[in-house]
Formats: sequence, C-alpha cells, structure tokens
Amino acid sequence: MSPSTATPTEDPPAARPEPAAALRASGVGVSYPGGRRRPPVRVLADVALDLRPGTVTGLVGESGCGKTTLARVLAGLQRPTEGTVTLDGEDLWSLPPGRRTAALAESVAMVYQDPGSSLNPRLPVRTIVRDPLDIRRTGTPAARDRRVTELMDLVGLPPSAAGRRPGELSGGQRQRVAIARALALEPRYLVADEPTSALDVSVRAQVLNLLVRLRAELGLAMVYISHDIQTVRHLSDDVAVMYLGHVVEHGAAPLVTEAPAHPYTAALFSATPSLTRAAGDRIVLDGNPPSVRARPPGCPFAPRCWRVTEECRRELPGLEAPGTGRAPVRCIHPLPAPAPAT
Repeated sequence: MSPSTATPTEDPPAARPEPAAALRASGVGVSYPGGRRRPPVRVLADVALDLRPGTVTGLVGESGCGKTTLARVLAGLQRPTEGTVTLDGEDLWSLPPGRRTAALAESVAMVYQDPGSSLNPRLPVRTIVRDPLDIRRTGTPAARDRRVTELMDLVGLPPSAAGRRPGELSGGQRQRVAIARALALEPRYLVADEPTSALDVSVRAQVLNLLVRLRAELGLAMVYISHDIQTVRHLSDDVAVMYLGHVVEHGAAPLVTEAPAHPYTAALFSATPSLTRAAGDRIVLDGNPPSVRARPPGCPFAPRCWRVTEECRRELPGLEAPGTGRAPVRCIHPLPAPAPAT
C-alpha cells in the first residue's frame, strides 16, 4: 500500500464501518457420547467465530482438528452441545423447527468436498440445480427455469450441460453444479468444506477463481476450509487455526500467516513452500496430535510444543492478543513479534 500523499491540512478519510456479523458462533462446543464407562468425546471446545458480508474466513488445521464439525454447526446441520449459533441476532436452536429450517434455507449454503458424492447421479443438471427452488416453492415453474439458466451462466456452465447427468461431466463442472445449487436460494453466506481437494491443479484454480468472483459479485460471507495453506492465505480476509477442537489463533490473514504468534501456527505455515523462506526454517513437530478421547490437561498442543512449561500443562488460556498488531492467540508463551524489516 503506497504512503498517503495528503497534506497536513487535509481531513483524513472517514473510516469505513465494519459490516455487522451475519452469523455468529459463541462458545460453541460439540461432544459425543463416549459409550459404556467412557466419558463424552469433546471434538469442539469454546469456538467463537463471526462471519460478515463480503468477507472470507479461512479454517486451517490438521485432519481431525474439528474443521468439518464446525462447518456443519455453522451451516445448521448439527446442533452444538455448548454455546450458541445466532443468525441476525436470533439463536438458531431456540427457534421453532420450521422457522429455523426456513431461516437456514434462505441464508445458508454448503459446498462439500466431493461433488461426485453430493450430487444425485440419476438426475440431470437442470433438476439438481432447480431442486432447492422446488422444495421451497420459490416463484412459478417458469421463473424457476429462468433461475436455473441464470445460475448455470453465473458459474460458467454451458447450456448444453443442463440435460446431462453428473457422471457425464468433468470434476470441475460437477463442482460448478454443486456451487450453482448452493446459490439457488441466494444465501448470504457459504460454507465451503475442502471444495477443491478432489480436483486436479488446473481445475482447482478455475473453481477458486469462481469463488473469488462470486464473493465480489454477490457479497457472500464465506467460510473456506482447506489443507491448502497457500490457497487460504490468498483467498481469506481472516484465518482461524484449529488444533484438537480449539481455535488457537484467529485474526487478519496477513497477521496470522506472516507473523504467527502460536507455535502450532508457525509450524503449520512453515511446512508450506515459500520463495521468501529458507528450507531450513521449517519447524518439524515431534509426535502426533493427541486423541480427542485422551485429551491432555491444559494446552492440547503442550505435548508437541518446544516452548512448553509446567504452566502450559495445567492451564489453557483464552484467545488474547499478545501485543499491538498481533492476532489473538490461545497461548501462555506466544512467539515474539518478528523484527521489522530494515
């Protein structure tokens, strides 16, 4: 960003107000019964997340950290056992079932990892895309047909695809069908759970560019879940890093990715290729993440952390900013801020 050329006598530009959260998770936790003589299994704990129009929140972390469970909670597909999920200030799970279903149908959409398994292989594309409109009885049949044509054009599908079945399409085209179906009811936010992991590199880029364009054109609030750190860095406005069911760091994407405060975040991002980082800068962690069935006391990252102290094994702090210009982090001994460039 170039320095301002304004003279001292000029008034500074008015700050642009931050858009209100469309969807808010507060203190969300999810536990499953542990079975006979076993305690409940806690897969999410004390998660807070705000989604605002036109912004993308990236969720990253190792497999099994709770990303998909959180996605299902945000999309209203799973009820949290702790905390609340509110939409426009209303607690979704306090609403009558019919009203909750209507609110979610009009505001929420989800794109899954594998379009091959999320689309009915027996139905033509036009029927798949039109399905949400038929279920909600939106407009006249003719208006629904026009909406299907608009959606196919929006996601870059040719008219000839309308009569084809998913098995006759490429992987990228199938994911475009899934995105078109997700947008049918004009949702305000989109939960995308690993939407490109099943695609090859060139098709992955096309689908990502589509998501970027849709975000700009439609003002969607988006949760983007991925193992691809570089993609999350490019696409997201803010990034939440998860470890064993906890959000351990959450802030603006440049802060989290370029100046991580949590040791796990630093290790995670050090494993991705970079033109500006030497190969020897990679942080290699010992051992595997603990099981959710045998969660360690205190900080769940303590068994693998090189900065651990006995205090870490006793206490798990809340998300707090370790200093000015740092992202909030759940760590007693956060990493120091990087030295300013000379």
